[in-house]
Amino acid sequence: MCATIQKPEAVNRVISETLLKIAQEGSPAEQCLALKALTNGKHSATDADTRRVLLDLTRNDDPDVRVDALCALVSRQEPDIGEHFLWSLLNDPVGDSKLAALKGLGQKDKDTAAPLLQKLLLDRCEETVAWEDEAGQWDDWLDVQKGVIAAIARLKITDCLPALLQVTRDEMGQDLWEDVLTALSQFGEAGVMELIAIGQLPNSRLRRRAAAALGRTAEPLAERALNALTQDQAAEVRLASCEALLARGADLPLARLLTDTSSELRIFALRNAQDISPAKLIDFAVRGASAEERIAALERLAETRIDHAAEEQLLQDIVPLLRRSEDPYICALIAVLARVASPAAQALLLDIQAQRTAPSVQCAVVQAFRQFPDCENVLSILAGAIAGNSQSLRLHAMATLAALAAEHGEGAASAQALLAEAAKGTLTDAENVDAAQEEVSQERAGRTDEESKSRIRIDRDGNVLEPASQIQSATDSSEHSEPKIACEHEEDSFPQSTLAAVLQGDAAQATAPEEKVELSQSDLKLLELAQSTLKKKRVRPDIAADKIRDCQLIALRLVGEQDDTTYTQLLCEQALAADAQIRFSALQSLLSRARRGVLPDPTLWQALPALVKDNHLPLRSIVVQLLAYAPKDVAEPLFTIALRTGATQERAEAIKYAPANELTQPVMQQALASRDRVVRAAAITRACAEGTGEATALLGAALLESGALGSILAKELNQLPQGVWSEAVKQQLCLRCQTQTAERTIALQILAQLEAGTAIAA
Repeated sequence: MCATIQKPEAVNRVISETLLKIAQEGSPAEQCLALKALTNGKHSATDADTRRVLLDLTRNDDPDVRVDALCALVSRQEPDIGEHFLWSLLNDPVGDSKLAALKGLGQKDKDTAAPLLQKLLLDRCEETVAWEDEAGQWDDWLDVQKGVIAAIARLKITDCLPALLQVTRDEMGQDLWEDVLTALSQFGEAGVMELIAIGQLPNSRLRRRAAAALGRTAEPLAERALNALTQDQAAEVRLASCEALLARGADLPLARLLTDTSSELRIFALRNAQDISPAKLIDFAVRGASAEERIAALERLAETRIDHAAEEQLLQDIVPLLRRSEDPYICALIAVLARVASPAAQALLLDIQAQRTAPSVQCAVVQAFRQFPDCENVLSILAGAIAGNSQSLRLHAMATLAALAAEHGEGAASAQALLAEAAKGTLTDAENVDAAQEEVSQERAGRTDEESKSRIRIDRDGNVLEPASQIQSATDSSEHSEPKIACEHEEDSFPQSTLAAVLQGDAAQATAPEEKVELSQSDLKLLELAQSTLKKKRVRPDIAADKIRDCQLIALRLVGEQDDTTYTQLLCEQALAADAQIRFSALQSLLSRARRGVLPDPTLWQALPALVKDNHLPLRSIVVQLLAYAPKDVAEPLFTIALRTGATQERAEAIKYAPANELTQPVMQQALASRDRVVRAAAITRACAEGTGEATALLGAALLESGALGSILAKELNQLPQGVWSEAVKQQLCLRCQTQTAERTIALQILAQLEAGTAIAA
């Protein structure tokens, strides 16, 4: 049968007949899979049979089958079956079935459905419906209520409007206002009138929600209602009304809102007014009533074209505020200075960089330097930021340096040289690194001393002991008045205590006598926690352990985003470095550039045989991918080695990128039958991309390991146009569906995904 069927129509007809048979006679799990395939596929030759089978399955004994059958009918948009949906809505006890039936109701059914929808909306219908999971933690009734509200709005059943308002006063305490307001916004003029009435209620929260719902309707009357709500006494209602009017594209007097008593409305006007002048923005940025207003004005200034007069006014008014302003305000100001990009703005930016040391401000300054490529101090500032302790500042500085290097001119050449030094690992001074690490060590040691001084110590009887300094001072004050009396239990004694043995040092433990103590599991857990706490090292997450190496890795990745050929020799040299991470980053950058057409230096091709033998497996995988751009005489022998003796990831990459020849054909057959899932996935991807190979072997690869790669096969086939080869694979799937083995379920899963046309990630 499979040998004779080649046309897509014939293949679809056979698949449809097979799926219908399984939907009628299979197990519940198989029936659900067959229904999903029927839902998403195109089976025009058997529409009548499919309709009949789906309607029969809506009254199946299995609830999942009933739900999938109803979803299939809704998806296929079958006409004149409203009575079946109403029957399921009334008699099916499963909440998902009711939700699917609600989606299937059409305009022809609204008069018949209105009483039932109103009943489902207002009460639980215990007399006719056996609700599922009544003892569970989630009540299906709430989902059904929301589905009924959406159905009433979609069908525009005006008789149910009173019921919609009544359900908001739910005795179970469920908040359905958002669903009801959304439904009212779809009712046209009648819904708008109800929203206007809600907008006059004493509750400001409901008035705000009503304003938002009025913004979602297209009725002209809604705009008049929103204009009235802009005069509401509650600021949140006025704000919601203005936002709704702005979303509708209505004329909104935003200039008037700049004088509103609410700070939120003034901020809204600052962010959205189109005709506000730079002078007005500068006035708000300097004299705004709140920090949020001033920041909003600066953010708007950063998007506005500023003339010379406005720039002078800004710089004159803003300088006195610099020292007492918070960091967010300074960051917003820096964006404005970058927008202006004048010599005066550059001088002010340098002043901020020198005086404000907060990391957020420093990062904003470094980003702003992209607009000042000709500043003579910019490269030295960037170099200092790269050599600093803060990793976030280093990342911003490196990104700015790469952006400057991508420009043209003398500044770009200097930035390229600096970026190359960073990629070589010679930009950061080793003495500065040692000094920074010593500073961090001293800080940690000082913090440890302070903590040890403030630690509370107890004796074996549970009495709190005074700190050693207080005991020493007390001893000094009393040594001339009273003789010292020996205490039975001194502060550093109780060697028999296990907790003391943990807290004492090695010397004290060595001299302490042993004692047999029986400990419970909770005691052991406590001791383990105490030991791990004492041994825990305090780390600074924003300081890299190896600053030079960290800087070099970042630079190599940034160089990989550049297309300038001057970096090619540098990357080739770093690809042969002693550090495996450096080699890996350099090869990643070379591969990224090669995909954009910037090929490596010929010297790298000569070094590839040595890199193929590298101990770092991810690095070898990158090398195999890079072979796709290598000369044929270099690539073929190395591809052969990777295909025959390479590790799993190497073989997978070689299968993807090796050119088609007499070697790859037998290797592909072996890969499709391999027990290694990664290798099989690569072989399936290549076979589908080329449209070659036997459909039986391809399907066998997907069915191995209980169909672990079935979704990958479906994803690849969905991306292919219809053809003889893809239809042959479908025929093989159809044959597997006709068996009584475990492969039947797997084939149904693939068909369900295949017909849906969705790409499911592995």
